[in-house]
Amino acid sequence: MAKKLPPRLELREQVYYVNFWNGKRAVRSSLRTKNLLEAQTRFSGWLEARNNDIVHSDDPKFKFCIQHFMDQQVLAQEYNSANRYVAFQNNLNDYFGEKHISEITRKDGKNYVEQRSKGMIGNNRAASGTIKRELQTFRATLNFMRDKVEPKELRIKQEIIPYVDMPPDSPPRDRVLSQDELDRILTWKFNRVDRFVWLATYTAGRKTVLLNMKKSQVDLETKTIKLNPDGWAKTIKRNPTIPIDPKLYDYLIECFRIDETPKDVFYRNEKLGTETSEYVLGDFPKNIDGDLNRLLMQNQIHNVSAHTFRHTWATHKVSKGIPIDKVAKFMGDTEKTVRENYEHLSPDYLRDVF
Repeated sequence: MAKKLPPRLELREQVYYVNFWNGKRAVRSSLRTKNLLEAQTRFSGWLEARNNDIVHSDDPKFKFCIQHFMDQQVLAQEYNSANRYVAFQNNLNDYFGEKHISEITRKDGKNYVEQRSKGMIGNNRAASGTIKRELQTFRATLNFMRDKVEPKELRIKQEIIPYVDMPPDSPPRDRVLSQDELDRILTWKFNRVDRFVWLATYTAGRKTVLLNMKKSQVDLETKTIKLNPDGWAKTIKRNPTIPIDPKLYDYLIECFRIDETPKDVFYRNEKLGTETSEYVLGDFPKNIDGDLNRLLMQNQIHNVSAHTFRHTWATHKVSKGIPIDKVAKFMGDTEKTVRENYEHLSPDYLRDVF
């Protein structure tokens, strides 16, 4: 049985965590920083918030609920998409955070959809599919508070849980980058967003996978990349081991050569030391959307998201006659999914009907 120690800081893989006992077992909550001073500040805030939990309510505020969901479910279970859940938490708290659960109505759900789609909540306008995933997190949070939160005294009753309508799924995205557009942004620069563009173009990897990719996943001797790192759970979004495209291989060789020189680390103009990053993008995982949008705008490329690169890779390969089963294996999708979305692009599609 784990020893019931008081909450404490822990450095794990260069990131600081809070280790604490949740009434049932020892769990770990990320402070999302590699800097000791920042970690100590956030730890103090964490302790203050936890002390406030001692006086609990049968009708807590939503921000209280989602923080427990994050600590005990998302971060403790080491969800592969934890960074995405942090963004969901921030957006949901912007609207629901200060509301007690019993105060939230079906109309609030509709208002959230409207404001999120207009960009009044979050950093930009959100598509219907993104809003749906955020509201699914809203539901999951309240169900967690009803059934699983520890200690049990914090659990809420079903009768105060509101119902919110889910928006429809987003329509299929048809935007495909042309080879000319790709050539404009595939330059031999080595900052974080340029590295992401190269990886996204040649691996068809999902955004979260690429942001979290470590150099240990890249085997330059066998010229392969293991998209699903050790410790990540196997999910329906399979992340296979794939061969490295020759162009990407040459680019990665230069990236790793540049990274061999340790970089100085500063905090408030004070030098803390030197370090080399374990991540291929050269930085601790964080969202890439802002930097990617700026790069695309500079090159007059519009209506593109991180996922467009994956869609573009599949479209180009099927259009060139690459068999559907090989495209599916490379992408980590089922053959059925790829066939439904891309088979009509094959040069041989239905040619035998004539």
